[in-house]
Amino acid sequence: MYTDDKNFSGTVKWFDPAKGFGFVVDAESGKEVLLHVNTLREFGINTIAKEVVVDFIIEGTERGVRVARVLEIRQPNDVVTYDDLTTEEKDTLEPGCVKWFDSVKGYGFVMLFRTNEEIFVHADILRKFGMGELFPGLAVAVVVDRGDAQKQVAVIQPWKFLT
Repeated sequence: MYTDDKNFSGTVKWFDPAKGFGFVVDAESGKEVLLHVNTLREFGINTIAKEVVVDFIIEGTERGVRVARVLEIRQPNDVVTYDDLTTEEKDTLEPGCVKWFDSVKGYGFVMLFRTNEEIFVHADILRKFGMGELFPGLAVAVVVDRGDAQKQVAVIQPWKFLT
């Protein structure tokens, strides 16, 4: 079934950044394939959201098969990607670091690098931009909505878009 010279495509079933792994369901066979955080890091990201489509190469291990290399990540159609951002949004992305995020409560805070301001981030924003679960210390790129009494994240993207 699995060969080293074939590319595969599948959908993220789940990924837990605290555990450092998750699973992708291979579209062709329906089997689950292990996805390790180190493989994501090689692609330039630290986490991935459920239902994201991944093109990948696998390798066999003593325990089964795992994603050896991520080739491409495609967000669901309703997700806003970096390419969908306006020029103004791209120009106003600021570097930040996740202070904490509680997935049960559905919110947390990002700390801006330059000012150490704590900016509120809601789970709906993560879903809108296809971000996986946030964890403390994760570097992100954000656009801050400063219009309300409480500053909040309006756009969130992986850190790689600031480099």
